[in-house]
Amino acid sequence: MPGQPPARDEVTLRGRGGLSVVLFAPRTLPGGTLEADAVYVSGPIPRGRIFRSDTHKYRLPAIPGPAFHFARLTLPEIP
Repeated sequence: MPGQPPARDEVTLRGRGGLSVVLFAPRTLPGGTLEADAVYVSGPIPRGRIFRSDTHKYRLPAIPGPAFHFARLTLPEIP
């Protein structure tokens, strides 16, 4: 798989309203894009919602939840 794995096995992104997304075995691609093959969402994510991890921001697609999904998710970083 392309990309460099981050220092952690999982990355948690936090959004408004207490929503969180956990990316399992994430990889960092060129340009700051995150990619993961499995994701857990704490609740339904509306399309276009912005989530944060440390100092990075990502815009997520709509994801039904709460649920664990096996699907490739690619998240470009928002400058």
